[in-house]
Amino acid sequence: TGNAIHLDLDSAVAMTGLRVEGSGVRTQPYLELISDSTGSAHYFDIDIDGAGSGNVIDIVTSTTFTGSLINLNLNSSTGGVAITIDGSNEARTANLVNITNDGSGNTDVAEIADSNTGSGHVWDVNVSGIGSGNVLDITYSAADTGNAINVVMADAVAGAALNITGAGAR
Repeated sequence: TGNAIHLDLDSAVAMTGLRVEGSGVRTQPYLELISDSTGSAHYFDIDIDGAGSGNVIDIVTSTTFTGSLINLNLNSSTGGVAITIDGSNEARTANLVNITNDGSGNTDVAEIADSNTGSGHVWDVNVSGIGSGNVLDITYSAADTGNAINVVMADAVAGAALNITGAGAR
């Protein structure tokens, strides 16, 4: 039990706990975590109990960076979830996810490339709370020329472009 390395920075408020710096062509990662262990322990754990206001993880790249900032490859982990967000039962004062795309170019803000042959949904939204907001809200605040919703049914020989099923008292 205990820690192999313990850095106590209580009195060193202006000190970096661990800094790894390098330059030149890299062929290996700066840090590696390799494990063949079993059990339910977390591989990387961040617990914050203070009234901080900074970012928990802050990633800044240059304009010449072309790789992925985060690459999740589940390989054969068929029972693993790639990302889980639990917003807790507290009253939310901020969005769970914010995406700001204020650059220029001909790229999508988000893309889902699904080649799954199973019967699962590509995007599934389940609302079970008693809210008063919209499930999907689209607002144009500029002279946009694109469609709000564009459905192309080129090869969907048995699917509907829009299927609405109403149930319950209205």
